[in-house]
Amino acid sequence: NGFLLGEGAGFVVLEEWESARRRGARIYAELAGDGNSLSSYRITDSPPDGDGPIQAMRAALKDAGAAPADVDYLNAHGTSTGMNDRSETAATRAVFGDDVMRVNVSSTKSTMGHLIAAAGAVEVAACALAIAHSEMPVNANYRTPDPDCALNLVTGAPRRQRVRMAMSNSFGFGGSNSCLAFRNPEDVDGKSS
Repeated sequence: NGFLLGEGAGFVVLEEWESARRRGARIYAELAGDGNSLSSYRITDSPPDGDGPIQAMRAALKDAGAAPADVDYLNAHGTSTGMNDRSETAATRAVFGDDVMRVNVSSTKSTMGHLIAAAGAVEVAACALAIAHSEMPVNANYRTPDPDCALNLVTGAPRRQRVRMAMSNSFGFGGSNSCLAFRNPEDVDGKSS
């Protein structure tokens, strides 16, 4: 039905891995990779085939040295607008292929609204917390499935599962696409935080 605007902000502290370990910092997740693209399809829409988002997601995986099979959770851009949700679904299916229904997907915009420029930072924090707490956020208010957007959506309640890797999609006006990949710190050096 579309989104509601939200208000909020978030930030994370990025620190070089060994420096954080030396000072005994609690590491929630490793920023393992990022990918960006420009699709320039329409001012407010992604292309129906998901082309720009596909490029960003694949670039993030490549930068992380990871495969789609490593990802357990995707924080979707998920604006609840038909055109963009179908485009992101097409991109997700293209990137994860036959394994797409294994990947847990939710959009935290469903609980806090669309924070526009602040959305990406808050969604990064949501991914880090999903990894740290082994709990993926729910798609709130999801009642009527769209057959064109069939994915393994987290519905009803948050889903508890160890998250090895999470990805966060942020797609902006004008066709800017960004995807970040986060790795569980236990999988980086075998030490729990």
